[in-house]
Amino acid sequence: MSADQDLIVGPEWDDENVGWFYDIPASKADGKDSWTLVAMEAPGGSSKYILSLWVGGREGPVGDDIEALSDPLNITDSKDLEKFEKSAIDHFEDKRHMGWLDLVLEYVRRNHERAKTKRRKQEVRERTKAADRHIPGTTGISYYVEAEGGLAVVERDEYQSLANFSARITEVVEVDTGSGDPPQRVFTIQARHAGNDYTFQVPATEFDSVRWVRQHLDSRAIYNPSVGKVKEHIKTAILSDSAEQVRSKAYRHLGWRMIDGRWVYIHSGGGITSFAAKPPEVRVLLEDKKLLRRVLPQPVRGESLKKAVRETFKLWDLTDGRITIPLDLSAKRAVIGTPDYFVHLFGPTGTGKTEYGRMLLSYFGADAGGVYPTADGHTGEMSFDSTAYALEEHGYLAKDQLILYDDYRPNTEPSHVAVLGRVGRAAGNRGGRSRMSSSGASQGDRPPRGLILATGEDKPRGERSLVGRTLLVPVDAEHRIIPGSDSPNLSPKEMEAQLDKVQECQQAAREGIYAEAMAGFVAWLADRYEEVRDSLAGEHTRLRKEIFTLTHHTRTPGIYADLVIAANLWLDYCRSIKAISPKEYEAYKERAHAAILEAVEEHGRQMPTELEMEINPVERYRTLLQGVLERNGDGTLRHEAVADGPVGWVRDDGIYLVPRRAHDLVKSVAIENGGSPFTTSLQTTNRYLKEEGMLLSTALDKRRASIAVRKKLGDGGKMIDVLHLRKDFLEG
Repeated sequence: MSADQDLIVGPEWDDENVGWFYDIPASKADGKDSWTLVAMEAPGGSSKYILSLWVGGREGPVGDDIEALSDPLNITDSKDLEKFEKSAIDHFEDKRHMGWLDLVLEYVRRNHERAKTKRRKQEVRERTKAADRHIPGTTGISYYVEAEGGLAVVERDEYQSLANFSARITEVVEVDTGSGDPPQRVFTIQARHAGNDYTFQVPATEFDSVRWVRQHLDSRAIYNPSVGKVKEHIKTAILSDSAEQVRSKAYRHLGWRMIDGRWVYIHSGGGITSFAAKPPEVRVLLEDKKLLRRVLPQPVRGESLKKAVRETFKLWDLTDGRITIPLDLSAKRAVIGTPDYFVHLFGPTGTGKTEYGRMLLSYFGADAGGVYPTADGHTGEMSFDSTAYALEEHGYLAKDQLILYDDYRPNTEPSHVAVLGRVGRAAGNRGGRSRMSSSGASQGDRPPRGLILATGEDKPRGERSLVGRTLLVPVDAEHRIIPGSDSPNLSPKEMEAQLDKVQECQQAAREGIYAEAMAGFVAWLADRYEEVRDSLAGEHTRLRKEIFTLTHHTRTPGIYADLVIAANLWLDYCRSIKAISPKEYEAYKERAHAAILEAVEEHGRQMPTELEMEINPVERYRTLLQGVLERNGDGTLRHEAVADGPVGWVRDDGIYLVPRRAHDLVKSVAIENGGSPFTTSLQTTNRYLKEEGMLLSTALDKRRASIAVRKKLGDGGKMIDVLHLRKDFLEG
């Protein structure tokens, strides 16, 4: 074959038809018709082509002839082209003179790749000229940021789009978790996509995965999967474009740290040191949204601080001091340093446990607790429905702060028992479970570094050693924090006055008054924190000895000592800033010490016996009722200790018990028999009876949604609330 360059026009690239077109005029072919030859890249990204030949122009074949198609071939291989030439001549069945075809194909063989390279270089010149900027790459590779924010690579004279976004690392942050391990690195990334700018942070260990694209950019941000090693190219382009980086330091925890030779208390908004010192510049990086709300104001001595401190004592007056004062002092004890115990507040639902805990969280930020009513529905507590890891991580980062774990339900949620056991022991032992990184390296343990306040309807279950790490604080209907319609011994006027007290405290919490008082305490401590730390052990030992013989567990004296230390330091602070008078100081101190002692004594009464650790509450409830109820001829079940009517009735369709009378009787019989108290609340007992299948019917599907049903059983056939139990319930 010999080439005749005047025989053919082309090749020309056609974007619409995605192919290279060769035009053969009629005068150069058979003298009758013009012909068109098209070279299209074969599917699959190979270097081969499919040739198509037909009579006519680019609009397609004319007449009865159809196009001749090749198999995928190498367009520079003479043998492949000879095969196509032969098949094309056979295809048109010698209807036309085809002697010119060998000259055309030889022209294609010699010129196609040259034309393709020329076009590719032209495209590279045009697209790189239109790009926003050039990023120097490695040998033979250059990267470009496109005008709308895309990334592209030029390699071997080929321009390829990598992604429709671009990014650069503008800052490398060394993040200190306070664990003693090497700091974690976090990249601050500025990205651009579809004309929009984004700034976000990504842990250095997650940068290579490029998963942060989906997390931080919108759903249209994509990278080109047809480019080989596209993620490696994207990472290289970003790193190459990140020459100008700022290096900085941040903290990923709250609480005390020694920074530049002075003690600084870190909160989510920065750091606090002594009143007289200039506020330190402290950067805090936290992902936990609940902890991000823990922002303290910068403390300033003066009347506002004194007033804020005096307001905090109103939290002591919301119910019995044995409940409120140890809880309030626990928030202050948390600030002094990591304790080795936790507090468990338990009792019937609706008594104000969680809300009081939220008010205490407000010591660490006006928005930290989510005190009712909240504007955005946020609350500061973690739920026991969370994973143990989530609770541990939250507690680990909330160093030297109060931590609220809410809604402990050991009977309906058996996992809660394991979760509380895990975090409770970690708090008591000041050590948690070690973890392994994805690389197999040990990451150390992450025990709670704050003071845990757990709430629920029941006290902890588990071995006695776990409960020994706990201050058990029971609350009942008589001593509820937030009064309700069933509050005993409160007249309507007294109830209204009590509600006013609660609402006043809630408002103070929301307005940041408690946070202001706590910020002042932190600044006061910062001046003497080294001294406090040094004297803590000796004072702790002295106070433990005071009540060692009066407690039921070897750890309980330590809890007493911790609370007394917190009370003394808080009151010393109040007196120092002249928020209270010397006389008030002595009165508050006497009241606090008495309440702590009473709480510790109540804790001892609440400590479960070994037997109670094993017996199901329903079985114990049934056992205590068996044999003490007298069945009369009219079917009534009575007991001499219950003077206000029958405890229940036996009927053909089951046993009916008056819930309150039966529950009170169980509690009194438990004490009379010399055993441990029956501490399961009425509401929880009723729920257990239902869950154990002891109830034949409930009114949960009715409008009143109650476990108890309404039935005519009282004197004169009055409608009363009763539990409808199986007839064999009292038979063992």
